[in-house]
Amino acid sequence: MGKSKKIVPVLQPTFGDTGEMIRKFQRLFESRQITLGTYTRELEQAVSDYLGVPHVVAVSSCTSGLILALKALRLEGEVILPAFTFAASAHALVWCGLRPVFCDCDRETLSIDTRRAEELITKRTAALMPVYIFGSAPDWEPLERISKKHSIPILADAAQGLGASYQGRKAGRFGAVEIFSLSPTKIITAGEGGLITTRDGDLARTLRKLRDYGKAEDGEDMEMIGLSARLSEFHAVIALENLKWIDVWMEKRRGLIDTYREGLEGIPGIRYPTLPEGSSSSWNYMVLLIDNEIAPFGRDDLYLRLKEKGIQTKRYFYPPAHRLAVYREMLGPDLPPLPATELISGQALALPLYSHMSEVDVRAICGSIRSCA
Repeated sequence: MGKSKKIVPVLQPTFGDTGEMIRKFQRLFESRQITLGTYTRELEQAVSDYLGVPHVVAVSSCTSGLILALKALRLEGEVILPAFTFAASAHALVWCGLRPVFCDCDRETLSIDTRRAEELITKRTAALMPVYIFGSAPDWEPLERISKKHSIPILADAAQGLGASYQGRKAGRFGAVEIFSLSPTKIITAGEGGLITTRDGDLARTLRKLRDYGKAEDGEDMEMIGLSARLSEFHAVIALENLKWIDVWMEKRRGLIDTYREGLEGIPGIRYPTLPEGSSSSWNYMVLLIDNEIAPFGRDDLYLRLKEKGIQTKRYFYPPAHRLAVYREMLGPDLPPLPATELISGQALALPLYSHMSEVDVRAICGSIRSCA
């Protein structure tokens, strides 16, 4: 039997002190307190301290966090969000009876086009939902100006953004509420899970009830229609140990991205997303933008040729949210023309990146890309 080909995954979770995790798991088994216990509270406090935000609510996923936050804000009508995003952003809106209004993206930062977003506001607009694309903060200054001018709240899908910042303020301190993911594809993972951040104490109390079915404080009566969206203590332990490494891992990933860019320098038709002025990224993804008319290979051609070499990549976000079958059917003739989103969706390719990755592997991938030229 021939030797199997080594597969380089596009994403892998990185873990901190697994020995300490296992010791804490053992204590959980012995205590039988495996939900809404000590470690969940410790995680919420640790994230609160790290981000400088007063209220953090741990939940079972970013998607459940989005749904709960939308419910807690009592929104009705339409919400403006970028079409260049993962489906969950729009799915959460529909689950809450809200209509997604898809907005084009900026061709350089790939974040929501704030000028176009303001043009889409009508009397039916209930909120804005910017997204942290590939870990980079959106352009918060114009978003906050628009929010104030039109008296509409901002709810941010910050799934990929834990650790990012904008003009000296860490992600989690913007808008009415921000929601982060702790899934295996994120720089800090809990296995599965999410975090909701807010500066509003009343909203935080509502969210804590909603994540536990809507229970009253006595634990018996029901005050709201909530979900079973608690984060288990096991997941909280994983996130706690990993959170200790966030700054180290972000710096490591930034270095790997620099290595990628050095290794691919000079290939025509390749560029990279830029950051809004004064912002930083969590460096959750390494993404190329490939001009299919100038580069020596097309985006889809490179995707397939690297796959043959055992290197996984991801066409991201492809299709964009408004082109997914469910939203094409929902919007029908109202499907908006979004030229920047259509362009970027046909150019973006995520390359392998994880915090324990070696520079040797990065250089080897760059060599494989160059061999496709």
